[in-house]
Amino acid sequence: MGRLTTNLIGQTFNQLTVISLSGRNSNNRTLWRCLCMCGQYINTTSDGLTRSITKNCGCGIKLTSDGDAGSKFYRTWTGLRSRTRLCADHYEDVYVDPMWQSYKIFKKDMYASYLDHIIKYGDKETSIDRINPYGDYKKSNCRWATRSEQNLNTRNSGKNLFKYSKVIQDEKQRYSSQDN
Repeated sequence: MGRLTTNLIGQTFNQLTVISLSGRNSNNRTLWRCLCMCGQYINTTSDGLTRSITKNCGCGIKLTSDGDAGSKFYRTWTGLRSRTRLCADHYEDVYVDPMWQSYKIFKKDMYASYLDHIIKYGDKETSIDRINPYGDYKKSNCRWATRSEQNLNTRNSGKNLFKYSKVIQDEKQRYSSQDN
């Protein structure tokens, strides 16, 4: 009779987050499917994870004090902050929640839903989206969306098919009336 396997799903070891059970290797050791901070997937053993033998997928991303530099999630955070500072023409009325100036707070608020979205839609179809495109980057106004969802949820689309479409349309009307 085999020994019991400890469930590692959802746990993070170094740069790897365990996504699912993957099977067994040729030595009959349990394999886990993991998502690396860089966005790549890797299968590794329980020992590889718990003893820090396998720390990442081989990408060589160096950890910072935040632990995630170079990952897509970390780049998303730096991107939303730089967009609101550097692209004043397009984002002049959009701000980042002051709490999200801290990467650790942003990660606490958004990382679990980020992993859920990646599992469901894949890394390439996961990006941050403001539910109300006129609103700020904050927990209550951000979600993870696919490219097609984002294309329907822009200031210019007029198609806004999501549950906040009424709010978005009201915001559009308010902003267009201020221009007159």
